[in-house]
Amino acid sequence: TNPGGRYHLNLERPYHRAILRLLYKACDRFKVDPKDAFEEIVLNPGKYVHAERKRRGVWAVPRHGQLDITFSVERGMQSALQGKDDYDFAEIIQDHYTLSRLRPSFRKVTPLLAQWRHMTGHEAEQIVLLEA
Repeated sequence: TNPGGRYHLNLERPYHRAILRLLYKACDRFKVDPKDAFEEIVLNPGKYVHAERKRRGVWAVPRHGQLDITFSVERGMQSALQGKDDYDFAEIIQDHYTLSRLRPSFRKVTPLLAQWRHMTGHEAEQIVLLEA
């Protein structure tokens, strides 16, 4: 899915910092510079400085303040699809899905499958998991 949109994050909340880290990871996945993906950045109080990647690939995001941002990976999508035949819709859609679908890491596949098995017989919950 496309993570683009407007975000209002309270950086004192761990969940909101995790969302910000996921947005930085989306920049990596779509091969977009964070300076291009993050727009209309307002941090209260203070001035926002983009996060840096620390050891083991973890993004060091700020821990204080209210952050309002607009996030867009459209430039990355456009550059990835550049040079494709405009009328080869199947290839364009396949490339779009390849870029936008999340692929869980190997460490997370086992817990996901365990959760799926736990939901056996609960079709509605399984559909929600698939659509998430």
